[in-house]
Amino acid sequence: MKHDHHLVDEISLRTKTPVIRNIPVEKILANQMQPRRDMGDLKELMNSIKENGIIEPVIVNQHGVIICGHQRVRACRVLGITEVPVVVREVASDEEHETLLIEENLRRRQLLPSESFKAVKRLYELNGIEGPGSRGDLTGITVKQVASDLNKSPATIKRMRTLADLIPPLAAMLDAGEITQAVAYQLAQLDETGQKLLVIVPKRDIL
Repeated sequence: MKHDHHLVDEISLRTKTPVIRNIPVEKILANQMQPRRDMGDLKELMNSIKENGIIEPVIVNQHGVIICGHQRVRACRVLGITEVPVVVREVASDEEHETLLIEENLRRRQLLPSESFKAVKRLYELNGIEGPGSRGDLTGITVKQVASDLNKSPATIKRMRTLADLIPPLAAMLDAGEITQAVAYQLAQLDETGQKLLVIVPKRDIL
């Protein structure tokens, strides 16, 4: 059964609960702020969609830009599915949209380690903890809020932020499992010059 969009919007406003609607897949837009770079193999997801349909709706903003569900939309396009169930989430700004996108990716644990660390760094910037005009997190309240939103401890969030300072070659080694996270954490506390010097050291000497 297809619902008139105005009726769907009215029901959603009255009940304060998200209402699922079907919209054409060509109207759903990829999000250029997506922190996940490697979308991985879609075969398993495609087989699931063939057998069970789309179990969980895609979440988009009021302009049809994806907040959560890039892989599902890609799989549907490959399969030739023309309509996708979505929940529309109203967002007030690009910053709010990006925050929701990052938090959803981190909750789903679909990112590479280095991608998750960079995502936490970006949350620091979006929350004014660092970046242009930032005074830092003087009270620790903002870090606690970020941690709470992600269901993680403040110590874990701070550790992830430190790991975001790994230079790309060392981050790639961590993603590949060539160095442990404990070792990577120690290396991330070195400045860029110190990290670059370690890149030329045989891996067995830094493990």
